[in-house]
Amino acid sequence: MHDLEKLLDNYLAKSNPPITISQHNKDLKDRFKQLEPYLPKDKVNKYRDIIYKLIEYHDLGKINKKFQDKVKAVKKHKDEMPHEWLSVAFITKDMKKWLKSFNYNDIDFYKLFVYIIANHHSRKKKISNFKEEFKKIDDLFDINISYNPNFLNIIESINNSIKEEDYFKQYFNDLVFLKGILHKCDYSASANIPSELYYNGNYQEDFQKGLKFQLRPFQDKARDLSDKNVVLIASTGMGKTEYSMNWINGGKAFYLLGIRMATDSIYKRFKKFFGDNVALLHGNINYSLLEELEKDKNSYEDLYDYETRLSQVRQLAYPITVATADQIVTSVFKYKFEMHYLTASYSKIVVDEIQSFSPGAMAAIVVFLQEISELGGKFLLMSATIPKFVIKDLKGYAYIEKPQLLDKKRHRIEIKDCFIEDYDFSKIDFKNKKILIICNTVKKAQLLYEKLNKMSFESNLLHSHFIKLDRENKEKAILEFERSNNSGIWITTQIVEASLDIDFDLLLTECSTIDSMLQRFGRCYRKRDYYDKEPNIIIFKHGNESKRIYDKILTEKTYETFLKYNKILLTEEQKQEMIDKVFDKIEDTKYYQLYKNYKQLLKSGFRADNKKETQELFRNITDQYLVIPRSVYNEHKDKILEDIEITNNRKEKELKLKAEQRILNYSTQLAYYDEYKYKGKLVDIGIDSSFIKNNGIKIIDGVSYNDKKGLEFINGSEKIDNII
Repeated sequence: MHDLEKLLDNYLAKSNPPITISQHNKDLKDRFKQLEPYLPKDKVNKYRDIIYKLIEYHDLGKINKKFQDKVKAVKKHKDEMPHEWLSVAFITKDMKKWLKSFNYNDIDFYKLFVYIIANHHSRKKKISNFKEEFKKIDDLFDINISYNPNFLNIIESINNSIKEEDYFKQYFNDLVFLKGILHKCDYSASANIPSELYYNGNYQEDFQKGLKFQLRPFQDKARDLSDKNVVLIASTGMGKTEYSMNWINGGKAFYLLGIRMATDSIYKRFKKFFGDNVALLHGNINYSLLEELEKDKNSYEDLYDYETRLSQVRQLAYPITVATADQIVTSVFKYKFEMHYLTASYSKIVVDEIQSFSPGAMAAIVVFLQEISELGGKFLLMSATIPKFVIKDLKGYAYIEKPQLLDKKRHRIEIKDCFIEDYDFSKIDFKNKKILIICNTVKKAQLLYEKLNKMSFESNLLHSHFIKLDRENKEKAILEFERSNNSGIWITTQIVEASLDIDFDLLLTECSTIDSMLQRFGRCYRKRDYYDKEPNIIIFKHGNESKRIYDKILTEKTYETFLKYNKILLTEEQKQEMIDKVFDKIEDTKYYQLYKNYKQLLKSGFRADNKKETQELFRNITDQYLVIPRSVYNEHKDKILEDIEITNNRKEKELKLKAEQRILNYSTQLAYYDEYKYKGKLVDIGIDSSFIKNNGIKIIDGVSYNDKKGLEFINGSEKIDNII
């Protein structure tokens, strides 16, 4: 090994800029030193030598001629063997013996070492396809070097054994620690960024300066619980966010939410307290980061600054990251998971509004929190409504806070024995009030919009079927309306439940499940006391189409429970009683069965094969296409085609990103389960573009579109209505 080390200055590991294998290894060791303060001292001391050996061996295979041809831009070889496999060939018998000296509890460190080296890149290539290439292996090196000729068989055998369920569970902790460290150091060194960004300033001082009020006793207590896992139920308006800030107490943290719009709002709040120590992370962060930097000219100098910030966000390097949960929790499906789990093992994870997730996603969150807790991470799960079965599953892991309920009466409900579309809206006093109407489907919301406007009640509509540009404008408009002194009507769907911090005077809503309903309640008299004898929340029967979105039994139980509280001015305690009644004895519901099945799947050692599968499993929907309505495409065709051409120009990165963003502005997301329903309606744009292909962007026919009502299905497409 020592003779080989002397040669590594003659071989490149990276091309842009050129970096030798020797220098790359030094960079990884520097990143490990940056990371070390976050890791358990006893474990670092125990495995330090193994960590350095992983760094030294991981890219040894790059000395082969074909890789060097590629990195020097001489030639790309189609039959190039993955360099990480070749690295294993250089593990000597003495090295194997030394690794086995670390063995304990039937964990074979030689096997673990080989597995980590051979799999530090995720590739779909099969070892069996390189048997012929192996016969020419002597031709791959321009130096006389000894290697283990059986290395491909060794890799294949070890891969098969460690991936078995029992072995995988047995090796899990050490795999996360060692492979996670290698990944984190390798990725950060390659991106020329620190492995971790230390907090700039004093966290507690920044927190205290940012507070505009005196903490409630339960918020103040959060700091004393900062070394514990916590489950917190607290009424809307009680100050859960400030509780979480105090609980974080200066530790590295991730604040996770289910909805992109909600992350934007929380990110802005954290940013006011902690400044540039906070990052935002979601699926389209590359576009929103560029937009943010351009607005803040003081912090944006050039594209290098953008690339650096983006790498730091994606490599989870910031002290505080506000993110959509899918960016972190999908690692529970064990695809490219080690770096995320390692980072979570020394972090504090806040999960807000868990009820906003599907049952499957909820199960994924619970298992993820259990597993990172066992690795040393801490979590805070908080919401106004948490199902009893979730609390039960976390009881052995967390301190269960006493529910923190507002001492206010904010809502008097009235239950109507009719569907919302059949209601006589002339009975409602629309004057001098901000009125919010929430429907369970887009189609129902559009129907009410037409009905009210025919009655000369001017209203606004917000749902997920607007193209991105129009939806963002409408989100801004509803926030501006809520803050104004104007009266008016907004008709929406479930997208407002946890994403918009709004406060209306009167809520009319279709019945959904109790967790969803209480979130809707929070959009009306959010922090105000209510004294009137007339209801400020009117609840209507749920239509038959609702069962495709909400569990039928839970929705019926919710409606029946509400009947017992009809026309009552509710206390926060009574709302908790409602939750307990609805979620009591739900074992036979589809909702609970989905939760239970996903949890059992994950507990059994399930591992996804690719990133797309992890996201689909987590969201419990399949976002197959981004679509541009035909009329929108025709109107903006020249601009769209011009921007597609720009996206094909890889040299102008900034122009390319802006062009991609403009194309996305004309699209809306179509989520569905059965592709046959769209047969004949989705049309290829017909231009060779990797951006269009990778994002699955299609033109959709058979729809109408305008900026008032959004996208509507026509010609027998009305069955497609399970979209919010």
